[in-house]
Amino acid sequence: MRSKIAQQVVKDKPTLLDLREKYGVSIVQLADMSRVKPSIVYCMLLCRPVKRAEARRVLRNFSKIIGVKYVLDDITVVLSEEVQNCSGQ
Repeated sequence: MRSKIAQQVVKDKPTLLDLREKYGVSIVQLADMSRVKPSIVYCMLLCRPVKRAEARRVLRNFSKIIGVKYVLDDITVVLSEEVQNCSGQ
């Protein structure tokens, strides 16, 4: 079940979850390549707040895996520099 934030996403932009389902990318592989905890990728999939730098790394490596370039402006992602991120850091 998606969060309330995810229910309010922009309709014309896919979420990372949409793209992951389309391309079948592993959360663990993506986290390892991006040098973030799997919980950060999971938060992005659920449209939970993550730090901008982490989101950029994840999306850059997702693009490398699938061979299609995506940047933050291309997808719906919740960024937060002010609140504690999903992994508790």
